[in-house]
Amino acid sequence: MKHLFPLALLLLVWACSSTKDKQTANDTSPWIDRQIDAYKAEEPITPPRTISAYLFDGDTVYHITAPCCDQFSSLYSNEGAFICHPDGGITGKGDGSCPSFRTQATFLFEVWKDERNQLK
Repeated sequence: MKHLFPLALLLLVWACSSTKDKQTANDTSPWIDRQIDAYKAEEPITPPRTISAYLFDGDTVYHITAPCCDQFSSLYSNEGAFICHPDGGITGKGDGSCPSFRTQATFLFEVWKDERNQLK
């Protein structure tokens, strides 16, 4: 009986943490769906394009990988406004407009990855 209370408490904490304050790909902004549809209308690229959600400066932002080598990746606000190029380019450090992104952003989830040209 004395083991029942800690178990119940553990289950309660787990249940609250697994649903509260977590976003999923279903919680993304409508512009993301339109962007994914636009990418799907294009030919697949290598490496595959990905869109990931991050928490940065208190807001959800979206990182979209560059199509290929030495090109900038892009960072967009939750509303779809361009913020900066946080990485990529010849130096790999982006355009220098948001150097703190790589050290201060927290990965939330992968929204989409183009897997059309991937081997199964």
